Amino acid sequence: MEPQATGAPSRPGLASASVYEIDHLVLGCADLNQGLARLENRLGQALPLGGKHAQMGTHNALMRLGERQYFELIAIDPNAPAPPHARWFGLDDPLVRARLQDDLLPLNWVLRCPDLRAALDTLALNGQEQQGGYMVCRLWRDDLQWDMALAPAGRPALSGALPSLIRWSEGQEPWRKMADLGWRLARLRLPPALGPLEKALGIENLGIESSKTGANSASDWGFCLEKDGQQVCFERHDRLN
Repeated sequence: MEPQATGAPSRPGLASASVYEIDHLVLGCADLNQGLARLENRLGQALPLGGKHAQMGTHNALMRLGERQYFELIAIDPNAPAPPHARWFGLDDPLVRARLQDDLLPLNWVLRCPDLRAALDTLALNGQEQQGGYMVCRLWRDDLQWDMALAPAGRPALSGALPSLIRWSEGQEPWRKMADLGWRLARLRLPPALGPLEKALGIENLGIESSKTGANSASDWGFCLEKDGQQVCFERHDRLN
């Protein structure tokens, strides 16, 4: 079923950067079982399966990253019918799908905020047409419901470095029921082009840092997970946008 656009009223501008939080990190794979095997080889432990997204034709595996964050490994569900719209996180992009055949690939990160439309009005989203450049949808999986602002055509800008936005229904935040395997977000690195967004968010409180990688930095981004002094990093270096 196609995501439903919501008509929630917009509030005035958000008062401070403290209302924003990193909700989750999205890592993609071509096949969920194969992706889980690759990820287990990197982390040294297996992730529990999550569920299916009937509206998007995808399925995932999940783990908690501390109090209010989580990590998602996602893939197209081969047993689900293709949706009548683009899947999220660029999963229908031919170049992304080709990259996923070779390895795990960071697809996007998701920013949690209390009011999606106010956030779209307030945040500097890299020249996107803000509300006009995002589709605000109502989504669900099993007993969970949430609203999400997704990039047009399901393809996040800057090769996924520009975040999607999310607002969970009250009391339905999924990390509450996820397995905590001890991993935490060590850092999220974004390209210099997102400097205005980093400033608006207050990066010192979110663990975000800017890339300093030079010529290809316009689409260089990634994140690192940490457990017991061990870091595992997932990076993306391309020019898909």
